[in-house]
Amino acid sequence: MLRYISVNTFLPTKYLPAFIQLAVFYLYGCEIINKEEPIPSYIYIEKFSVSSNITTQGYPSEKITDAWVYANNNFIGVFELPAKIPVIALGETEFLIYAGIKENGISGTGVIYPFYNSYLLTQNLSEENIDSIFPSTTYKPDLNYIFMERFEIGSLVAGIFANLANALLMTAQMFLRGCKAFR
Repeated sequence: MLRYISVNTFLPTKYLPAFIQLAVFYLYGCEIINKEEPIPSYIYIEKFSVSSNITTQGYPSEKITDAWVYANNNFIGVFELPAKIPVIALGETEFLIYAGIKENGISGTGVIYPFYNSYLLTQNLSEENIDSIFPSTTYKPDLNYIFMERFEIGSLVAGIFANLANALLMTAQMFLRGCKAFR
């Protein structure tokens, strides 16, 4: 005995429009989202270098961990160094790169270091090509260096704290003896 199974057993009529819609999305949906995508160019940044005037700005020590990258005034992203950075641009491209640090040493809170100048570069980009960039920065010219220490030639800090300790000791002795107290 042959038994025939109706389509309504597997797919009730009320679900038929939704099934047809899903079938259409399944068959043609990839063409809607899989448009031809541009091939990126790449820039590679190994590290930032810092230069300074040792006598007026101190030693150029740094802990630059990130590069904040802009291409043609469009924000590309923040990249931990060293980084291979994809850029969707061809031809002459102007890059503006800021040195980034970890705020308070916390790895999840990167910020642009406000005391460094940005690095500006124009690069001719081509598809799938990797261009190495060696950004360098300096301290901003309008900074005031209130306290600068060069530990190799003696310590200014030690002298300040020694004088401060002597002043506190003298003041404490004066009060213990009653000299100049309340006068």
